[in-house]
Amino acid sequence: MPFIRFLQKKSTPLSIGIGLLFILFVNWVAFPYFSSETVNVHTILDLHFGFSPKEVLKILSLFRDEDRKQYFISTLFVDTPYALVYGFVYAFIVIALLKQQKMNRFLYSTLVILPFFISFFDLVENMGILYFIENIPRLNTNLIKIFSLSNQLKWVFAGITFLVILYLVAHRLIKKLRG
Repeated sequence: MPFIRFLQKKSTPLSIGIGLLFILFVNWVAFPYFSSETVNVHTILDLHFGFSPKEVLKILSLFRDEDRKQYFISTLFVDTPYALVYGFVYAFIVIALLKQQKMNRFLYSTLVILPFFISFFDLVENMGILYFIENIPRLNTNLIKIFSLSNQLKWVFAGITFLVILYLVAHRLIKKLRG
């Protein structure tokens, strides 16, 4: 598969290190920079596990116009590229941890592609948030349900990816300890 070969070629300690620095920068600098008293960890939809139409309206109606603009800009120009980058970084980490592992191609490809499901569903969620901000208070309930499902799938795949990476790290450590 050409995409897997591309990822393998780009999966270097340098690309992983730069990617992890980017992730830390976004989490510790960029996201806090775009936060305000109104837009914070407790109110942004991205960090919820699903949301109802009532919650979306309640949360976004708490925001002032300038807060909604800030949330829109942050989602479009920070969170969207962030979602793309972390998919690659986590795939690079999985590839690095799978080096010298014997497994069939399907399982290997599945584990490598897994982080991109987080990215995909995060991007769909971001489109939903942009839609919510632009159309509040007139929101389509069915679209909210679709974007909420995307949010939930993002978190499910994030959890699975985290467990896979944790397992691969533990497996490597155990293998090294055994000699």
